[in-house]
Formats: sequence, structure tokens, C-alpha cells
Amino acid sequence: MEKKISKAESMFRELGYLKGTMGTYTEFFNRYPKTNEMASISFESKSKTIMASLYQDNNKLQKSRALAMTSKELEATYEYAKEIGWFDE
Repeated sequence: MEKKISKAESMFRELGYLKGTMGTYTEFFNRYPKTNEMASISFESKSKTIMASLYQDNNKLQKSRALAMTSKELEATYEYAKEIGWFDE
């Protein structure tokens, strides 16, 4: 039985992003093999922060820069933050 995905996760999937989790982080990432880059939009639940980065050379952290987000990526990011209750306070 396949788990139902949320509206935000569906939006990210339509943009080519996959979801991963590690500790307090939830990450949506999209790999671009032709340019050897990976876009990452991460949500850290403890501090309620979002980081958007573009990693180069097989995700080496020392080779990253800020990710310029499209309006669709921004919309999916807002929807996910809404779904996990970050605006309920």
C-alpha cells in the first residue's frame, strides 16, 4: 500500500524533487546530472528554518551557493511549511 503524499510533496515531485529525512531535517532535492549539481530545499524542525542551496561536484558541501528559487519552488516551500504547522502559532 502506497503512502498518500501531501499537496506540497506533490508540488515538489512535479518539479523533479525527491524527499529525504535525516534527524531534524527534511530535505527536498533535485539532481542535475548534466551540470553535476544538486538543488536542495531543507527544513530544520527545531529552529523552524529553511535553507535553499545549490551543491556542485556530487554534493560536496564546500562547493555550494544559495539556490535562486523559482516561483513554483517558493510556492511548494510555503505550502510545506504550512502543512507542518510552522504558521500555527
